[in-house]
Amino acid sequence: MRTLLLDGPTRPARSRSGPARWRTVIVALVLALVAGAGEARAQGSSNSTFTSSTSRTQTITTQTVQQQIATAITQIIGRLANQTSVYDQTFNAAFNDPQVQAGIAQARAAILRAGGATAMTGPTLTSRSQTTTTTSRTADSSTASTMISSGLFFGPQTILIGARGLCTFGGAVGQLPSGCETGTPFLVRQNTTDVNTNTNTDTQIQRTTTITDDVQTMESYEIVGAAATTVPEPGTLALLGGGLAGAGLLVRRRRR
Repeated sequence: MRTLLLDGPTRPARSRSGPARWRTVIVALVLALVAGAGEARAQGSSNSTFTSSTSRTQTITTQTVQQQIATAITQIIGRLANQTSVYDQTFNAAFNDPQVQAGIAQARAAILRAGGATAMTGPTLTSRSQTTTTTSRTADSSTASTMISSGLFFGPQTILIGARGLCTFGGAVGQLPSGCETGTPFLVRQNTTDVNTNTNTDTQIQRTTTITDDVQTMESYEIVGAAATTVPEPGTLALLGGGLAGAGLLVRRRRR
């Protein structure tokens, strides 16, 4: 007894009559069809076309950066005792800044020149306010790379070539891009093939949003000059005393 090796356990051989004969015929027909299709493709390979296309993909990565900036505005006012202003200057700096300290010296000198004051008070803080201004700025930095991939298409079918626009997938080895915005239809005819070569430009975008809080402090200081006190000279006091004594004697005589 003979056995026939198949894709599975061995089974006893049967005579080629009945169902076995039809099975042999069907297998032969299938093999003929496969061979015919292969020959047709081989003959049609001489009728090949070559097309090209371009595409682009991009990936955006975002990040947020927060920062705070402190600025100061200081006003120095110099006044006389009668509230007359002789100095008023505003500086874009804090109170301890050398510019502001120089302004304080200038205010004192202006008070001395204007009113002859011998004493001063201040600088005294008279007002203080603080405001916060928030601004936002977005900037992009990017890097780009290109990749070339090809695809083989058998007709009849219509493919998209040319500028494909923005795609969701940029292609890989043996794979063309997909999820693209557009493209030009191209008909691959019967018994022909087309080789499409695509160049994809991939852009990696780093998008940074910077939020800045500008905290501005404004202060006002006053320096006030005291009025000069006039002290009478000794001769003036003697004359005044003598005059008062004479007036007293005159009053006594009149009463008698």
